[in-house]
Amino acid sequence: DNMLLIAGEDDNAVFTLTSSKVEPEYIKGSVSQVNVENGELNKIELTKDNLPLWDLALLPNKVILNPGERRRVSVKNLCQANCDNLEKDKVYQVTFMPSAIAGSNKKSRIGINYGYAPYYIVPAKNSNVDYKFEYDGSKIYVENNGNTFFYVQFDSCKKNDSLSQECKQTNTVLAGRKKTIKLATGLKNVESISVKVANHDYSYTKNITIKKKFSN
Repeated sequence: DNMLLIAGEDDNAVFTLTSSKVEPEYIKGSVSQVNVENGELNKIELTKDNLPLWDLALLPNKVILNPGERRRVSVKNLCQANCDNLEKDKVYQVTFMPSAIAGSNKKSRIGINYGYAPYYIVPAKNSNVDYKFEYDGSKIYVENNGNTFFYVQFDSCKKNDSLSQECKQTNTVLAGRKKTIKLATGLKNVESISVKVANHDYSYTKNITIKKKFSN
């Protein structure tokens, strides 16, 4: 039900899994810590080999999902030290991987192993939103120099534009991340783009305009 879930006040939350298959599936969940190092992502899967690192868990982490059924999977915070007043977001990737149950029809197994890997974020206590944008006509380079992730919406739509022109898109940028974002067709090669930046609870929102950077 969510590809980005923000922790509640107790740092816990719930994912809801819904089956769209015609026969039962076995779903296994796993958690990876996501760290940003030098602007790039570094993921550490929490396994039985690194139990001391575990500070988040899924309950249950294995379910059988029947056709049309919905199941709730809780995300439990296991933090035991320095858990309050976070100075920076804690970020996790939660993977739900389905597989066919033994004895099911082989035809139904085509594509069955495509899972979902949403992000789960425990936000910093106080948001420090700091960023940099550069636009070259086909893509936008973004630096998040703050301590928390932000949503960013790019918009070049005119009054009579239709959605089919792809003149608007939304992305999420984690704290510390440096990334290049490819733009939708309607956002390319325009003179300027309107940008809206917001943190997780919209206590920070700002609208700016970025102009195309012309090379010499």
